[in-house]
Amino acid sequence: MMNKIFILLIMYPFFAYAGSLPIPIEDRVILQSDFPKNSTWIPTVEQTNIALGNILEFINNPNGVDDWQKSEIGKIKSNIALFKVQFIGIESEGKKRIWCNFFRGEGFDYWKKGIVFVLDGGFWFWQIEYDLETGTCMNFNSNGYA
Repeated sequence: MMNKIFILLIMYPFFAYAGSLPIPIEDRVILQSDFPKNSTWIPTVEQTNIALGNILEFINNPNGVDDWQKSEIGKIKSNIALFKVQFIGIESEGKKRIWCNFFRGEGFDYWKKGIVFVLDGGFWFWQIEYDLETGTCMNFNSNGYA
């Protein structure tokens, strides 16, 4: 009996994040890519769910960003359910990170197979990294405006 309880406790975080995230599962994809160049591993669904949960916490409480980034994050927060996201495993400074590429999903039929890379577009196109070891979000970037 104890083994069953132990297994349920380990699996709880995965189910807790998976069911409560505002970006539907069909709007998320895990890619293996040559871009960025330091893409070396493929994250699991559980790792991406945890990353997305932590990214949402960052969006709700952005720390360590400037006023322009806070303004962009406010716009992102108001529209979070409209985004699609691509997850790519990278290594930086010897640590595994997940590079997360968010975008408004209209007009990008190839998004489940290749990186969506757009110049400009403002807050509708943004990226952030999630460090698996520390559980922190870093390198937030929102596209500029033409």
